[in-house]
Amino acid sequence: MSDESYFNSYRRYIQKFDAEIGEREFGEMARYQGYLIKKLKFDEYVEKYKEFVEIEELLERTQRDGATTNDEVFRMYLELAASVLELPKDYTRV
Repeated sequence: MSDESYFNSYRRYIQKFDAEIGEREFGEMARYQGYLIKKLKFDEYVEKYKEFVEIEELLERTQRDGATTNDEVFRMYLELAASVLELPKDYTRV
């Protein structure tokens, strides 16, 4: 992903955060989909987003290969999805 793509993604994140959670200061905590998350600065967002994409790709490969998913990995995925305000995919259906 290019720097411009991260910037555009971050802009959507900020807009969604403010619209769905409310305006908060960076670093301030809030509840979202049952998770306690904080409003991320750009560099924090990029780091979390990269982790989210990495785990999502792992889950896609796991499902494609017919393997099983570790519950802890799936929990981490759901938590990361919430932290970057992304809708997680349902990898529990085969």
